[in-house]
Amino acid sequence: MAPAKGGPKAKPFPCSVQGCDFMSNSVLSTHMKIHSNERPHICLVCKKAFIYKGSLKAHMRMHTGEKPYSCSQCGRSFKHKCHLNDHVRSHSGIKQFVCSICGRASFSHRGTLKSHVKIHEAKKKDSDPPENQTVC
Repeated sequence: MAPAKGGPKAKPFPCSVQGCDFMSNSVLSTHMKIHSNERPHICLVCKKAFIYKGSLKAHMRMHTGEKPYSCSQCGRSFKHKCHLNDHVRSHSGIKQFVCSICGRASFSHRGTLKSHVKIHEAKKKDSDPPENQTVC
């Protein structure tokens, strides 16, 4: 496959299926696996199949209980780096997720905000009259 033209930070290797571009042919080759049914990495415990070796490695932590990512501030451990990153924000005191309904509540995690919003939605549902019932 011929590289596409571009500037200094060009991604000259396009995916022929989606049209997205990649910096190297090897990254493109890795990406192209998602367009095939090939899943060569099989979990020996539950037989689940994965496209990428790294995905299988992360999946295996579910079976082994391994938690390789530890918080340097409190020592709490996590199976996935993204979960550690979420946790580290809780130490910063920064609460970047604000409730758009009440504006009074702010949270350091998006998931906590989603749970909070569900409370508003439940309250609204309880206060709304049923569709077939008229309010006198």
